[in-house]
Amino acid sequence: MEVKPSIGLWIYRLAWEPILWLAKILAGLESILPFRLCPKRWRIADRLGWRWPEAIHSPAIWMHAASLGECKGLWALAQTLSDLPVSFVLTTNTTTGLDFLSRQIEAVEDPKRWRAVLAPFDHPSVVQRFVQHFQIKSLLLFEVELWPHFILTLHQQNKPVFWVSARMTPKARKRYGRFPETTRSLLGMLNWVQAQSEKEAAVLRKLGCKNVEVGSDLRGLHYLHSHTYEKTGMNSLNWNDRKGICFLSLHADELAAVLPAIQILCPQNPLFVFPRKMEELDRFKNRLIPLGFVLHSQNPNALLILVDAFGHVPEYLKRCHTTVIGGSFSPYGGHNLWEPLVAGTSMVIGPQHWNQNYLVHKLEKAGLLRISNKSLNAEILQKPETDPGHACREFMEREKQILQGVAHRVARRAYRDER
Repeated sequence: MEVKPSIGLWIYRLAWEPILWLAKILAGLESILPFRLCPKRWRIADRLGWRWPEAIHSPAIWMHAASLGECKGLWALAQTLSDLPVSFVLTTNTTTGLDFLSRQIEAVEDPKRWRAVLAPFDHPSVVQRFVQHFQIKSLLLFEVELWPHFILTLHQQNKPVFWVSARMTPKARKRYGRFPETTRSLLGMLNWVQAQSEKEAAVLRKLGCKNVEVGSDLRGLHYLHSHTYEKTGMNSLNWNDRKGICFLSLHADELAAVLPAIQILCPQNPLFVFPRKMEELDRFKNRLIPLGFVLHSQNPNALLILVDAFGHVPEYLKRCHTTVIGGSFSPYGGHNLWEPLVAGTSMVIGPQHWNQNYLVHKLEKAGLLRISNKSLNAEILQKPETDPGHACREFMEREKQILQGVAHRVARRAYRDER
């Protein structure tokens, strides 16, 4: 059914005009100047389409995710779709997500079927050139990504658009709720939506979304591949030897909420703090070094460690009995629950966990997660009497069956619309 763009979508397009011209000027200047005008991660010329890789020369499914966490789920889903007789163009908004996707493509048997690219600017002229260049025949949006001209361009060309593992943050609900006509117009262009839960599906239906089915949080597909959690080493240490507590993906503005508990727990307990953003490391050092913490780069075997580099999560999780989930004591919605689940730890999450609602309710019901108040209490971090590893494995096996079933439904729907 043809859905006409609303006035709001036309205004959105007009707002992009000065942004696009500024981007072209900056990219042009950077091509001739001996220094950078913008941060390297912006890669404006790539987003304008000035440096796109060679086309695949066969019809392709365009799959898009926001950043690294979503890209892991997107790649796992793409492997489920890889039997379809098409090629794949994967886009993301961040260079870290792009690096991950590029590494995965290098390792597959048929890399010529795949392209990983930074997402184009959401201006119709750029998106239209992208669709033409890569011979896009359908678009699959992952989780929270709704770019109006991505959707509108495919819709106007009678090409299907899917939204899978769909959810909306509270901020997005308020924003879309302010423009009901525009929201109905945009969501009405989607051919099929697979929401993470019945609650998310109800929100989307209320906003005017059609063809909504209930699925799951497909990011888990990445972590439930057997090689992933075998690599993590759930059984590397006996439960009696797991004495540490991990503070994972913590933001600096959450320190006030967790420091009282940390002060009570140290120095008797091994504590490992992982900042979410390394640019906030100095703020962590100012609060934690006086308590006896040392940097991982100085002594990776210390009792109290502030981890000052990425890539060390698995080796410390397997030493821990409990993981505190960052991003949930300030309004970020909570971060990754899959890594501590795969590692077989108990979990504690703060009250602001809306990004993880799908797993939070399931894990709490299974007795694997506890929800803290806005100020973390040390008592909630006490080591459970029984090893949760067996329950974690059972949970993952059940979830694996659910996620694989949902992924296969996505594949069947994509194949039906591709034909």
